[in-house]
Amino acid sequence: MGYWLVSTGTLMKREINRVIRLWRQTVFPSIVTTVLYFAIFGFVLGERVGAVDGVPYAGFVSPGLVMLALVVNSYSNTAFSVFIEKFHRSFDELLCSPLNDHQIIAGFVVGGIYRGMLCALVVWLTTYFLVGYYLTYPVLFVGACLLSSILFSLLGLVNALLASSFDDLNIMTTLLLSPLIMLGGVFYSVNMLPDFWQSVAWLNPLLYVGNLFRYCMIGVANISPLLVTEVLLAMSMVVYLFAVWLMSKTTYVRQ
Repeated sequence: MGYWLVSTGTLMKREINRVIRLWRQTVFPSIVTTVLYFAIFGFVLGERVGAVDGVPYAGFVSPGLVMLALVVNSYSNTAFSVFIEKFHRSFDELLCSPLNDHQIIAGFVVGGIYRGMLCALVVWLTTYFLVGYYLTYPVLFVGACLLSSILFSLLGLVNALLASSFDDLNIMTTLLLSPLIMLGGVFYSVNMLPDFWQSVAWLNPLLYVGNLFRYCMIGVANISPLLVTEVLLAMSMVVYLFAVWLMSKTTYVRQ
């Protein structure tokens, strides 16, 4: 047990230190992006849009921006960290080490969780200074951040294990993750859409995550928070099992 904790903890510590050491690349961009989003959507368009679901528009988009920072950073941290190790062939050393697959996955995922939650905290503080305090359910908010960061860290890990080039690594971000985020109700309420597009929007998993964050921060949601929590737990388990299976298939991991 002691060896398991020391070996896994060492990998976790390395990933966390990498995030801290590269804070200009891992944390600072989230602040810049948030300020730009608020300057354009929150303040310029917000004056014309007015209130959405009874909340000022700048406050309404705040949860979506926090979710955006957490999801993107959790995903990209594990995706690039694992792929860079594959690219430099140092990932093979981990596969040959006494660390088992679960330990390797845990080490990289903790790095993604740390970066995702750190960026979410930084963005939330930014929204606090720009639009005021929005955090109705603090404890539930922390749980939502943790569940979401686990899921998207695992997704980043899976993408890195499957990718054989940097182009493959960017496919999911460009063609899947970014569109889902933009269509996930970050800047609008799903109730504002026509009936047909509302039906389509419910197929977007990030709409559920965004609703959970919105409920935690401003107390407004179109979906039951309990249902979203159950879905996140189920999806995390499925993706984790898939990641374990990929790790056991060395031909899928090695370039």
